[in-house]
Amino acid sequence: CLSVWNGEKKSRQINLQLDLLQHGKYNADMLKDNLQDPSKAELVTKTVQRKDQLTIELSGGGGFVGKISAVK
Repeated sequence: CLSVWNGEKKSRQINLQLDLLQHGKYNADMLKDNLQDPSKAELVTKTVQRKDQLTIELSGGGGFVGKISAVK
């Protein structure tokens, strides 16, 4: 699991390399900021691999929670 909180008032972007994962496919379940409406969040699932990178967009005062698990 990964969680991030943006304590700044301005938005920011974090690029997370996934090379720490073993070879194979993974599901990344993510609860992230809705950049068009700061009062809402979005739940997204994406299939990722070791070679991928997650780009996390944080609104000012926003956050992110993610869980990466092996595809079965």
